[in-house]
Amino acid sequence: MSGPSEHLAGSRYETLIKKAFNCGEGDKHGARRGYFINLYRAERGESSGLLGGSFEDQFDEIKENIRAALIEFDSNPSFEMKELISEIDNCENTDCLSAVVKRALDNVK
Repeated sequence: MSGPSEHLAGSRYETLIKKAFNCGEGDKHGARRGYFINLYRAERGESSGLLGGSFEDQFDEIKENIRAALIEFDSNPSFEMKELISEIDNCENTDCLSAVVKRALDNVK
C-alpha cells in the first residue's frame, strides 16, 4: 500500500515533467504521477501495472524522463542541472529519484 510520501513524490514527478515540457497530465513525456507511485509499489514487489516488463524497465524509463526534464531546464543559470544529472545517473532506487525530483523543483521557478 502506498503512503502519503509516495503520492507526494508522484505529484512532484508529474509537476517536474509538466513544467519542463509545458504539457498536461497524461502519457506525453511520462507526465503521470501514477507512474512514479507505481514504481514504489513495483520496488516492493506489490504492483503488476508496470510500464515495461519489470521494475528495472520502469525505473529506467522514469529515470530517462527525469533526465530529459533536467536537460530542458539547462538554460536556467541557477539550476544545478549537471549535478542533478550526475546524481540521477547514480540512483539505484525510487527514493533517490524522488530526492532528485524534489531538488530540481526547488530550483525551478
